[in-house]
Amino acid sequence: MPDSTEQIVYYNSQRSVLLSLFQWHGTVFKMVLLRFEFWVFLFVHICFITVCIIFLPNTKVVFNWKLMAGMQYLMTFFITFYNSQCFERFKTLYPLCNELVNSTIRFTQEMTTSLPDPSLDMHRTAMSKYLLVVVFEYFMMVTGGKPTPDNWKMLKRKGLLTEAEAEMLSMFPGGKATFVVTTWVLQILRHALEQDVMWIEGKSQQTMHVYNRHNQHMTTLLGACLRIGDLMAMPIPFVYYHLMNVILTLNIMLLILLPALFRTYMTVFPASVALLIYMGLREVAAALADPFGQDPTDFPIAAFINQGFDHAICILEAFALPEVKQCLLERLEHVEDFSSRALARPCRAEILYDSQLADEDVPGWRRPACLEALDETTDIKTRIQLSLLPRHHPVVASRKVKKESKFDKDPPEMEQLQTELDRRDALRIKKADLEVELLRIRQMR
Repeated sequence: MPDSTEQIVYYNSQRSVLLSLFQWHGTVFKMVLLRFEFWVFLFVHICFITVCIIFLPNTKVVFNWKLMAGMQYLMTFFITFYNSQCFERFKTLYPLCNELVNSTIRFTQEMTTSLPDPSLDMHRTAMSKYLLVVVFEYFMMVTGGKPTPDNWKMLKRKGLLTEAEAEMLSMFPGGKATFVVTTWVLQILRHALEQDVMWIEGKSQQTMHVYNRHNQHMTTLLGACLRIGDLMAMPIPFVYYHLMNVILTLNIMLLILLPALFRTYMTVFPASVALLIYMGLREVAAALADPFGQDPTDFPIAAFINQGFDHAICILEAFALPEVKQCLLERLEHVEDFSSRALARPCRAEILYDSQLADEDVPGWRRPACLEALDETTDIKTRIQLSLLPRHHPVVASRKVKKESKFDKDPPEMEQLQTELDRRDALRIKKADLEVELLRIRQMR
């Protein structure tokens, strides 16, 4: 799937107007000037000027320009109304796409909290994989119509589906496997809740509540999928789109023919500006009506998928070790209440706003995702699992992060890096020991 974040144009609304005028990517200049019909209309205007100069050199032109102004007002109303309807679709589809991805993350978080026992590890992994299949498969279907064999192969490479599962889903009638995969997730959830570990004393009355919370996230996910499909299946009526194009074409013909009666080539520039504005309004409306593509106004689908995949996998893997929960509970013994100094401290601007990112204009979906920010030269899964444990924890000391072979090509640099890491770990352990000793002294006093 292409990286749609490269198509998005982020901008600063307080930036100079003159600087934005000369931008090419993501503007109507690129959308209109690359269209063949724009140059056809301009060529017709120049040809008509030439004809008037040659064959009507001294003819006096008498025309009521108020009639032309009335047609312009009518065209402006139609294009503005059409743009408004398209933008309403755009504003409705965007939160639905985010709701689809966020429901997957919330389901994974709820699953990690409600099903923490190590014996349910395979249940959690299977449900997470199938949920991510829903996200991948649905966005593939929205952007391409139907998952292709290459799409199913990509899901297999990501480890989300087996060969047999991909073949079954590709053969399912209708080509939509969303409901099939979500049913698999709920069936696995029911099986997990039926295990003996979920029916120990004190928990036997909670399993139905656990199922209801998970089912609520699944219902939200399916509701977003259905709403997106319904909106995309109901475009702006073609009769209105056709009427708008008729009015737009008639007004463009008036713009390129009537000014040519002045018999001067100075009208080429104002005619081209008018063409750029009116055709630009239509192109923007058409782009907003279908935001699942590669236009600058379209959604960053690849970023949506990366967001859901990275956060779900990081939550799943980070809480995979039972020692993480035990480590959290041990820290409760050393929790301190807020001090007066902490409560009175004001919130500085640099705490909330990253000035460097603001200067570089790197907001939202252009920032690297969770897994993308990790160094790929080490074992990513192990690093996620050990990320919530202190450096001096026995599990961290017993599980070494595997290094890739390209580090082995340069042993001196490897030894130097390892020495630096060991030194930093020793300083962290020493600092932790000093903090514990300081806490003990304070308690004795």
